[in-house]
Amino acid sequence: MLDGEIVTTDEKGVTSFELLQQRMNLSSPAEIERIRKKIPVEMVVFDLLWIDGEDWTARPLHERRARLTEAVMEDQGIRLIYWSAGEGKRFYEAAQGLGLEGVIGKRAASRYLPGKRSDDWRKIKILKSQDCLILGWTPGQGGRGKAFGSLLIGAYKDGDLIWVGHVGTGFTDRLLRDLMEKLKALEVKEPPVPDPDLRKEKGARWVRPELVCEIEYLQMTVTGKLRAPSFKGLRPDKLPEDCILEPDPSVPEGAEVRRTARSRRG
Repeated sequence: MLDGEIVTTDEKGVTSFELLQQRMNLSSPAEIERIRKKIPVEMVVFDLLWIDGEDWTARPLHERRARLTEAVMEDQGIRLIYWSAGEGKRFYEAAQGLGLEGVIGKRAASRYLPGKRSDDWRKIKILKSQDCLILGWTPGQGGRGKAFGSLLIGAYKDGDLIWVGHVGTGFTDRLLRDLMEKLKALEVKEPPVPDPDLRKEKGARWVRPELVCEIEYLQMTVTGKLRAPSFKGLRPDKLPEDCILEPDPSVPEGAEVRRTARSRRG
């Protein structure tokens, strides 16, 4: 019995959850077969739980890993996870250089604890930061019914202001109230970016692109949207024209990023 993860990779060999999503929730046999050929997957194995009638979960990780390398032969569709003992910082830097989402740190003596979290295993995300302009907001629901649900954010790319996604996390109650006052004072009737997809956002309200904010995120999708963004705060010390979209090594070269007609402040 093995533990692992099903992954697919892009043309640069970097794992892509966005591609993997295209294989999910399919029901047509013809469509399943088409996507199976178009987007192949493999299982990356990282732990050994049971072998030859014996439970290995109580044994230390370094023993399970040693037995794992003996028991599993890498082939098409299955491979072993990469690990590097005692070189966590170098491993992290290498992952950062490759544009990966992060690394997992595990104690060599740790047991396998089914269904439980433990400080012995740590997810260490590689987060990026981007200065963005607030383009508008979508209505909140439930406990945020009197505020916004998410902010619509943008940044400049090659002189054009483009939409780079939503951000709906990272807000305190006080920040929600303060931001709503600022947003209402800047409200306009039309979106500041003539992007047809942005205009389709249900219930969206628009503002003049004057408020600069800092957004922390994991990576950028091939369509130019920030993945897993979190709001870090307003940046009154920066000008709207400072919001230049930073290059993201996780986006393949030549990937199409939607660009709209030029839209400047004022």
